[in-house]
Amino acid sequence: MDRTIKAQISPPQISFIVPVINAGKTIAETLKSVFGQTGNHIIEVIVIDNGSTDSTQEMARQFPVRLLSCEKRGPSAARNVGLRAAQGQFVVFLDGDVILCPGWLDLAVQNLMGSLWDVVQGPNIPVGKNGLFMTRMREQLISHFTRSSFNYLRRSIDGFPQLNTAAFAMKRKIIVDKKLSFDESLLRCEDSDFTLQLLFSGCHLKEVPEMKSFVSDHRSPASYLYRIYLTGKYSGILTGRWKAVGNATRLFNIETNSLAMKLYFLLMEGAFILGRKCAFPPFTKGKIEIQKMALNGFLFYAQDKSGVAWQLDPTVRIVCLADKIVLFRFSDFGKMVLNAEEKRIFEATLFQKASSEADELVQRMKDAHFLIPSGSEK
Repeated sequence: MDRTIKAQISPPQISFIVPVINAGKTIAETLKSVFGQTGNHIIEVIVIDNGSTDSTQEMARQFPVRLLSCEKRGPSAARNVGLRAAQGQFVVFLDGDVILCPGWLDLAVQNLMGSLWDVVQGPNIPVGKNGLFMTRMREQLISHFTRSSFNYLRRSIDGFPQLNTAAFAMKRKIIVDKKLSFDESLLRCEDSDFTLQLLFSGCHLKEVPEMKSFVSDHRSPASYLYRIYLTGKYSGILTGRWKAVGNATRLFNIETNSLAMKLYFLLMEGAFILGRKCAFPPFTKGKIEIQKMALNGFLFYAQDKSGVAWQLDPTVRIVCLADKIVLFRFSDFGKMVLNAEEKRIFEATLFQKASSEADELVQRMKDAHFLIPSGSEK
């Protein structure tokens, strides 16, 4: 197998940050999938133990990893410990119960290296057996949200996009330059908060469908309801903080022929609403200020029929999906969706003047106020 695993070489190209707590049954498979990646990459793997009482540390020590401890409980605190220790040009956030598909790392590096994209992620697919009822419930949720897998970036069609911290890769320079971190006061929805930090700081996200990861799912009906309750509670906090987090999808409206499943979805929705009611008051740190910044040196540039040059509003963030592009204007939370053909034209126009076939797209973006005259500031 063609790969280079030399964590002792400084600096590494990629830093894997793996927070764990009581992951003794899964961490070995996770690390096998990391060290089994192909490509001539120099990596470091940082495993942060968040207070495990099982065999997690023993299993992790069987691999060439840096094993750190985090006394403060919560995934955010553990990830921040890993971030402070990371040295790589790119960082990969990976949970201790996730398996990466072969070639995942190659695809991540290819899409990040010297490109517009700051963060890349593929679908995260739940696997495992935890009873027929929960398996069917999970399948219906997957079908309702994405029809294929829990690809959280696709929530950008219905609201703001969200990274799934189970497995994604990004440029570490963004975190260092913008002084970003995970909010350690959030026990849930820290991925939503971190995504919004990234977007407000000028990052652009890309979906890579081939970057599949698989997460072990063995939750019971009761533990799943508690998880939904916490999601409601902490998403309520984010609503007060960002003013950009919309209402959750009405789970009770999910189509099912099973009365038991319908009742369970009703319980899930009730748990979410109860969590919202129990949300703490909005945090005082306030919304991150919009930054007028260029798109990392890349600008959408086009001339209209009258010869006037236009460029993308610098408060616009780009989320590139497999079959469409979603543009978010964070000055007023405006949104614009480009279909597959418009996506092709848009990507061709990112790096050069548009051809005549872009006239209609340019006009539509002008009308929606996503373009401004080149060289001007909004």
